[in-house]
Amino acid sequence: MRRPGPAPLLAALITAAITCALFWPLPLHLGERYAPSAFGAAHAWAAEHTWRALLRGGEGLHRTAAVGYPWLREARFIGWVPAILSWPLRPLLGPLGAWQLVHLLSPALCTLAAWPLLRRWTDAGPAVCAAAAACYGLSPFLLGTAAIGETPKLQAWCFPLFLLALGEALGPRPLRGAAGLALIGLATSFTSPYFGLALPLLAGAAGLIALRRRRGWRAALILGVSAAALLPAYAYYRGSDQDLIGQIFQ
Repeated sequence: MRRPGPAPLLAALITAAITCALFWPLPLHLGERYAPSAFGAAHAWAAEHTWRALLRGGEGLHRTAAVGYPWLREARFIGWVPAILSWPLRPLLGPLGAWQLVHLLSPALCTLAAWPLLRRWTDAGPAVCAAAAACYGLSPFLLGTAAIGETPKLQAWCFPLFLLALGEALGPRPLRGAAGLALIGLATSFTSPYFGLALPLLAGAAGLIALRRRRGWRAALILGVSAAALLPAYAYYRGSDQDLIGQIFQ
């Protein structure tokens, strides 16, 4: 296996630098200020709430009066991957600063994820793949998503990683690919359910490729593992839907 070299790291650093420049001077005051947006402050609060509920033994995870006080509300939180990444940074930056740092670095994570896929699927050299990966991390969709503060949808690293896992499942290491599909599908569905719903489309296309190659068992493996990876999220979000329906018809 070829060593990655400095190209993907340099591309990620450039992506992070441009992202920070667009939010300047926020990177200098991550724990003290925030960029007003439609979602940013709410997601930072959700990360802090889930941390307190799970690791500090605070109020319940799903039922809270902090949303719509004084009524007790039922909630199903998203953004689990960035929330978990932010928790170790809390002692240094505080809950707000930790979340905002993860937000600013998320496009760079997308750049890093895109690089190995481009190297695997193209004959381009490391520099060209690095530049293309940076274009992915700085794409208009991701920059627009960063501007409105919707961190869960910044986790677009899921798509190139899922495609890499599909390639493994179709190639000589199907079990390794299936493990990747399960892990990435699970993480994605709990981070951005919209992205999670898009993954079966990719899995379905890979299943058709496997069938055309007369490898029905691989198609079954890809589709079965991809579906199973989404079942925990289905059960998780379905609880919120039931409660909402119950409130409407009370």
